[in-house]
Amino acid sequence: MTLKTDFFNSFLGPVLTTLIMDLRDRCYYNPETGERRDYCWPSLDELAGAIGVKDRKTVMRALKHPLAELFVRVEARYRYDPQFKKKVRTSNVYHVAMDDPLLPEDEEALNRDIAQRLLEEQRQAKEELLSPKSQKGTQAESSKSQKGTHISCPKKGQEEVLLRDTQQHVVVALSKRGVSENVAQHLAAQYPEELIEEKIELHDWLVESDSPLVERNPAGYLRQAIEDNYAPPQGFKTTAQRQREAEEKLHEQTRWEEILAEREEHHKATDWRARVLSEHQILPQTQELWDQVQRELSNRMTRATHQTYIHNTLLLLEKDGVAQVAVSNELTKEWLTARLYKVVQTAMSDILGQQVELEFKVVR
Repeated sequence: MTLKTDFFNSFLGPVLTTLIMDLRDRCYYNPETGERRDYCWPSLDELAGAIGVKDRKTVMRALKHPLAELFVRVEARYRYDPQFKKKVRTSNVYHVAMDDPLLPEDEEALNRDIAQRLLEEQRQAKEELLSPKSQKGTQAESSKSQKGTHISCPKKGQEEVLLRDTQQHVVVALSKRGVSENVAQHLAAQYPEELIEEKIELHDWLVESDSPLVERNPAGYLRQAIEDNYAPPQGFKTTAQRQREAEEKLHEQTRWEEILAEREEHHKATDWRARVLSEHQILPQTQELWDQVQRELSNRMTRATHQTYIHNTLLLLEKDGVAQVAVSNELTKEWLTARLYKVVQTAMSDILGQQVELEFKVVR
C-alpha cells in the first residue's frame, strides 16, 4: 500500500515516508475476507537497510516525528537475560495504519462534489417544473394560486407588474438593505431571483469589508449591480465559501489538538507501563503471553475499543487458571469487567488451551 507521496513528502520527509511504505509492505490486508495483520517486528538495523539510510539512529529520529504516530505506533518488547539477570529490550512491534488520514483537500473535493450534485438535482427539478408538460397541467391551478399586488414601477410608462408569492422574500431582502419598496418590487419582477440573491450576497460582503464601493450609497450600488449584472471584485467569497473555510480551519485546529492529546496520552501510558513492569517484575513469558492476547483481541474488536480499553493493560501473572490484569484507572476496570470480560476471557483461553478466569486490578 502506498502513501499520497507528493503530499506527505512535504510534511513527513522522504525518510519517514519511505519507512511507512516499507512497514506497510511487511503487513497485509485482504478486504474480501477481512483477514489482516497490521503489525510487524523488524529490527532497527533491518529497517535502516531496507530504506537505504545510514544507521538505526536515522530510523529512530524519523519515528519521533510529530506526525509519525498517525501512521505507526511503536510497542517495545522485552525478554529476560539470565546473564544480566534482568529484562532487556528486544526488537519493537510496529502497529501500522494501513489507510492514510483524510487530507484537507480530500474533504474540500468531497464537499465540492456534494455541492455539485445538489445543484444538478435542483437544476433538474427546475427544468421539470418549467417543462411544457408540467406547465400545461398546472396552468389552471397557478392562475388561481398566484396572488398579485399592483405596483407602480419607477420607469416611464408605469408598467403594471404582478408579483408571485415566491418573489416576496426577495422584495423584503432588498427593502432591508435600503432599497425602496417600489424599486424592490420592480427588480423582483424584472430580474431572476438567483441573480438578485447573488448581488445581495455581494452587497453584504462589500459592506462587511468596509469597501469604498458601498461607502456613499449601498442601496444604490445594490440596485445598479442587479441591473448591470456587476461582476464580483477580486477576493470576493460567497457565504458558503467563507463558511466552508471556517469549518476547514476549525477541523484542522481540532485535528491538531487531537494529535497533541493523543501524544500526551501515549506518553502517560508509556510511563505507566514502564513503571508497572519495573515494580511488579513481570516475567518475559508473561508479557509475551499478554502480547499474544492483545494481538488476538485487535482482530475481535474495533480499533477504538482496543486502543481505549485493551492497549494500556498488562498481565501481572497467570497461575492456576486465574489471570490478574493491571489497568490504570477505575473506568477501564469497570468497562472491562462489565462489557469486555467474555471476549478477553475467550481470547486468552483459546491461546492457553484451557479455561481461565480474569481479575482486573487498578495499579496507579
